[in-house]
Amino acid sequence: MINKQSIYYWFFFPLLALLSAGSLTSCIYDSVLEETDMSGKSTLSITMRGITTTDPGSNGSYDDYVKTLRVIGFDASESVVCNQLFDYDESTTEIPDFIVQGTGEDTKINITQTLEEAFQGGTCDFYFIANEKDYTVYNTQSNIQLLSNFLDEVSLNGLKNCVIAYDGKEPGATNQRSILMTTSVTSALKPGDNTINDIELVRCFAKVQLKIIDQTNSVNVVDNPVLKVTYPSYYSLWDESQDANWISNAPEENIELELVKGTIEQDNQSYFLFTSQEIYFPERLFDQDSNPEDNALKFSFTLNGTSYTAAVADAAGTDFNIRRNTHYTVIATLKKKETVTFNVMVNAWGEKTMDVPAFE
Repeated sequence: MINKQSIYYWFFFPLLALLSAGSLTSCIYDSVLEETDMSGKSTLSITMRGITTTDPGSNGSYDDYVKTLRVIGFDASESVVCNQLFDYDESTTEIPDFIVQGTGEDTKINITQTLEEAFQGGTCDFYFIANEKDYTVYNTQSNIQLLSNFLDEVSLNGLKNCVIAYDGKEPGATNQRSILMTTSVTSALKPGDNTINDIELVRCFAKVQLKIIDQTNSVNVVDNPVLKVTYPSYYSLWDESQDANWISNAPEENIELELVKGTIEQDNQSYFLFTSQEIYFPERLFDQDSNPEDNALKFSFTLNGTSYTAAVADAAGTDFNIRRNTHYTVIATLKKKETVTFNVMVNAWGEKTMDVPAFE
């Protein structure tokens, strides 16, 4: 004879197991839907071309290297519509929404940025920050805050007024530090899928270089040149968004450079050419009350026992501002014994273009 308690267990536990299995299956199914169903979500598609995603290593150039890219968007009411950091990691084979295609100059990165569910369309401001890691935010109270932590919860006003601390470590192959780059764009978007056009990343740094042309081919001794600098304590995250004097009261420092000897063709003649490595330097702006000549970047070098000094930027002393994304090349030409002329070539460093399909 089966008692009531046995009947209770016999009916109840199979039923409980069946209900639990159904409930678990439902949860798993809902979770999969949440992760894969993109219907109804607004997106922003971005394609970045002409950059390097492979770390150049100790002997390579970091001029075009993009390791991370953050996309921050605000609508007309300054509410956040997106804030996501895309990190390209070569050790992984699957990177959500960060797809690398092609090699060399044909390399392109396809990015899909999902917007907040509350987004209903309208004019938005988007801010792009590349290579934010290893940088810190400047704080007069000496409180160290990583730039990544600051950007995670940043407001529009805080973003626009962000100032980066300069710790004396230049980017580039010397310490394998990527170059901080930024840009911003305003675009009218609709609910659904969107694209924006022709975004150019701008490097927050300038680079300087010395070239010595010996038109006499008589130089026997060239001492390694020295770049005399006064480093700024901080600089703006955005292009000239801060109207301030960036120069610190730090003492002048000397950076010893190495020269590589080669040749150059001018007017059908071949001359010796001595070229220094490129030095990265953060944007440095002066206010009207400062004395820029006291803080100029200067190359000092010796040819056959005679010393020379050449300033970077405007040699007349009227404008020693060092502006981001600019390549400054000081060219010293020895025309005859002990006579050297100086020229400063100032060229755009070449923006990195993020080519995006046209908005439809």
